[in-house]
Amino acid sequence: MLKDEVREAITIENQGEKIFGILHRPLKDTNVPALLICPGFAGTKCGKYRLFVTLAEELAKRGIAVLRFDYRGSGDSEGEFKDITLERKVSDTLECLNFIAAHPQISRDRLGLLGRSLGGVVALLAARRFKIIKSLALWAPVFKSDPWRELWESLHLKQKLDQEKQEILQSLPGNIPNLEFLTQFFNLDLHSELESLKDIPLLHIHGEKDNVVKIEHAKDFEKARAGLGNTRFIHLPNSDHDFSDAQEQSIIVQETCKWFEQTL
Repeated sequence: MLKDEVREAITIENQGEKIFGILHRPLKDTNVPALLICPGFAGTKCGKYRLFVTLAEELAKRGIAVLRFDYRGSGDSEGEFKDITLERKVSDTLECLNFIAAHPQISRDRLGLLGRSLGGVVALLAARRFKIIKSLALWAPVFKSDPWRELWESLHLKQKLDQEKQEILQSLPGNIPNLEFLTQFFNLDLHSELESLKDIPLLHIHGEKDNVVKIEHAKDFEKARAGLGNTRFIHLPNSDHDFSDAQEQSIIVQETCKWFEQTL
């Protein structure tokens, strides 16, 4: 079996705590593009069904480096779950971007971000601040927190929720770590971020059977990116939020690889 990559464990420190990740480096020596993967709220660097691992392996074959990492308070990284906030996640993402941008094998001018679910929000917030992101991909990203905020308010007003609304409320990032996280999440509005990122190519993939981040979020993204020729939307008819359909998992990986080959 031919070896297509060099895989190594990396450690990045942020605010005195260690972030652990895995860097997939293609065999080409210099000036390679690179992708940073931002997991969802309770996700890890492997991804559900090891989709992040599969994606990273395939991209490395195609000459693109990939860094998979765990946010502080998640997976193998240091920090406490109770301290997680959106801003801490953005901070971790920026530190990881600084790491790959400074890597001697990687071209600073050819960096991409992939965000899954709430990680899609974090990827957009980080891209706006980092300034030099060349391409974006989002898997089942949250557009706005209104559905969860409204249900949270209903719950605290002791209004009776029907079964469907209870299921939606349960999909709020599980075991909410703190009120600061909740405040930042409920104040979420991506319109200004998307406007500032309109010149950056964006791939959006969403499952039509997603009951956590419903397909309506994808439609909101489509409205926000209307008229932009640098955007592609893919709806997967058999996929839920976890992309459980094996056949469509292959589509996700191949379309994402093709996207970054074309845009990085």
